[in-house]
Amino acid sequence: MAATKRPNFLIIVADDLGFSDIKPYGSEVDTPVLDRLSKDGIRMTNFHTAQACSPTRSMLLSGTDNHIAGLGQMAEFAKMKKKLTGKDPEYVGKPGYEGYLNWRVAALPEILADAGYLTIMSGKWHLGMTPDVSPSARGFKKSFGFLPGCGNHFNYEPQFDTDEDSMLLTSDGFWMENEKPIDRKKDLPEDFYSTNFFTDKLIDMLADRTDEEKEQPFFSYLAYTAPHWPMQAPQEVVDKYRGKYDNGPDKLRLDRLSKLKALGLVAPDVEAADPVGFEAGVKWEDLTDHERAVSSRKMEVYAAMVDLLDQNIGRVVDALEASGELENTFILFMSDNGAEGSTLEAAPLLSSFKTLGDLIAAYYDNSLENIGRHDSYVWYGSRWACAATAPSRGFKGWSTEGGIRCPCLIRFPPFSAAPDAISHSFTTVMDILPTILQLAQVQHPGTTFRGREVVEPRGKSWVNHLVSPSDHPAVHEDARHIHGWELFGNRAIRRGNWKAILLAKQGGEGWELYNVEDDPAEQHNLAETRPEVLEEMLVHWATKTRTGCLACKARKVKCDEAIPCTACVRRGSVCSLKAQERSRRSRTQSPRDQSTTPAPPTQHLPLIAPLPVDRLAAEDRALLDHWHMVAFKSVVTQQDAQDLWQNEVTHLALDHPVILNLVLAISSFEQAYTAHYPSTELKANRRRRDVCAHRGFKYSQNAVAMMRHTVSKANRENGAMCHLASILTLISSYAEGCLKELLRDEKQPPSMLQDLLVTCKLTRGSKAIADTFGVIRPERREKVLFVSEAEPPENGPLDPILRLLDSLAFLNDEKDPAGSFNFIHAIQSTLDKVTCFVDWAFI
Repeated sequence: MAATKRPNFLIIVADDLGFSDIKPYGSEVDTPVLDRLSKDGIRMTNFHTAQACSPTRSMLLSGTDNHIAGLGQMAEFAKMKKKLTGKDPEYVGKPGYEGYLNWRVAALPEILADAGYLTIMSGKWHLGMTPDVSPSARGFKKSFGFLPGCGNHFNYEPQFDTDEDSMLLTSDGFWMENEKPIDRKKDLPEDFYSTNFFTDKLIDMLADRTDEEKEQPFFSYLAYTAPHWPMQAPQEVVDKYRGKYDNGPDKLRLDRLSKLKALGLVAPDVEAADPVGFEAGVKWEDLTDHERAVSSRKMEVYAAMVDLLDQNIGRVVDALEASGELENTFILFMSDNGAEGSTLEAAPLLSSFKTLGDLIAAYYDNSLENIGRHDSYVWYGSRWACAATAPSRGFKGWSTEGGIRCPCLIRFPPFSAAPDAISHSFTTVMDILPTILQLAQVQHPGTTFRGREVVEPRGKSWVNHLVSPSDHPAVHEDARHIHGWELFGNRAIRRGNWKAILLAKQGGEGWELYNVEDDPAEQHNLAETRPEVLEEMLVHWATKTRTGCLACKARKVKCDEAIPCTACVRRGSVCSLKAQERSRRSRTQSPRDQSTTPAPPTQHLPLIAPLPVDRLAAEDRALLDHWHMVAFKSVVTQQDAQDLWQNEVTHLALDHPVILNLVLAISSFEQAYTAHYPSTELKANRRRRDVCAHRGFKYSQNAVAMMRHTVSKANRENGAMCHLASILTLISSYAEGCLKELLRDEKQPPSMLQDLLVTCKLTRGSKAIADTFGVIRPERREKVLFVSEAEPPENGPLDPILRLLDSLAFLNDEKDPAGSFNFIHAIQSTLDKVTCFVDWAFI
């Protein structure tokens, strides 16, 4: 595509819109504008988002995973859980779980603003509830932002009796225009309707540009709150759909599926998933006349909301055409997740009402005649949601395709060589940022932006695929590309056509496995017939937990030896609901390698974990010897880590900083042992390494917290020496274990070469230590930097090294940081080992 005038961008996001809810995707709803855009552009059938609102929006504006961008969990759920339980969930305060678009990412509007774009936004933000993380704080020069996730579409709120009652249903204090707070009661018009008003604001921003601003290309972000509940729409539009849905959701589902097949959006022989959710077993004909009337009325209102979306998008398109900017504007329309099918009536509250349903019944009129008006508050339920996500399984919140596979269409004339085109390539919402940057001829800033460290995007640009799909049939061409999802405990991991899912909240029976190319509806679980594929996918999942999301406790997920759940495969805890009593055999062994893997010989211990210093006090040295054996015993037997920690570590650590620090080396001992000791089955070896890495990371975090408290009370010189010694031991023992395996096996086992990311993290730790004391030579710096640029994981199993380094600041005050211990010699020795390993691995 020729580089001419830089394009404008219009990104439109619908809220909770299902896959088949608009006419280009088989809907009966009247959406002529979107239909016209699709005929001039491209429809994507394999576009994936997160399972819910704010996580998707964080991925859209950052180009990376929501667990890195700050929305590992939705902020409102953390607040709700704290209100119900009296304490914060365990993930609160962890990196990636800030509850807003964090500063580890360079936001798309920030990047484009620095590149000369005028950035404007109108509508739902949902990426931060305070001015310091509002749209204007993250790069939008002009913005009108509704900060929370949803609100009354007519700006109506009843007079609540208590603050507790209003907490979930009020939007007071959550409106901002640029940097100015907006009073919704005073500043919003009387005829307010969300979709109309957000459109008005965006059109006004475009119309009110100065002459200088009109010379700039613009990036516009129009984020509607429709058709998210509460389902409300002007009566005249609702009347347009009166009687349209009297035959019920099952008939609608079949009709839409037939249209999807006719349009070529799904395979003609696709097998549709059965409805799921609370209402899944309810037959339409078994409902009373009144129940059917209420249900169909809700769907009529929903259709009216979608209709109004289309009308307002048409207003924006008309404005661009009138200004002569339409043909140079990249237009993208998408939904943020699957249709909403949750049963929200039973949501518990801590107020004068027990449930959300009780609260709504007290303050709103949900009679048949009033449904859809300003003082009603309804959602349409799981059966209509399943009709909207067909042929997929599930809906919003699920990690199945119904929760994450969404409509996405693009209109941009340079891409329109073949009108009414369809792309079946797997894509994600993270791809939008790199696509826009490439079209805008703007480079991503890399790892530093505006003076802060940031992560690079994980998405891939669509440009080559969209310009020449025959030459570039796939966006993610690398068969090794792995993408994962996690929200509300529901998980999925995908590589190529294989996808493993775990439905913790839906009472799943463990991990399931599907070939989504052959079975897009995820109806044929292959976990038992293809266990080797599932095992590989679970290794990929464990990798994701180290590079993004935190571990979730799936305490209601049953599992067995054939289909292990996440807790078992990562070996961080034991299932609370077990399908059968487990044996005490090694928990790092798969069922297939138990009989073929011999017991490890204890004589390897001195080679893998050498003593770090020879000048320790006799008592400390005796305890150190004890802990070498305890650590090695844990490797051999793989006894439960929590028992080991509680029974042995705590009382010793408080009195002996040396031992406390060296407890951190348990993770290194396990990793070094796994790398050193030969395995008869490569895949099982890789899996054990992954399991050990996670366990080590888990209680290394606990050790760091205790260490910082204890070292501050210890002798300053002795504490500093032992602290640094433990870090060097942590690095050295793993490097030595890696090196021994490479030296032992001239064939250079693929398992080790595939584990280079761990080595990259090691070299980063070595470099940081060396920089602290200024003892690294230029040639060594080049070597270390070369390796550390190979995409080390953000939260790898050896991140304790970097965490420990943060607490080394007190050494700067020491006049003689070396003391009686030769720090420089130890650092150089460690670097020599790492460098030797790196040289060998890259031959």
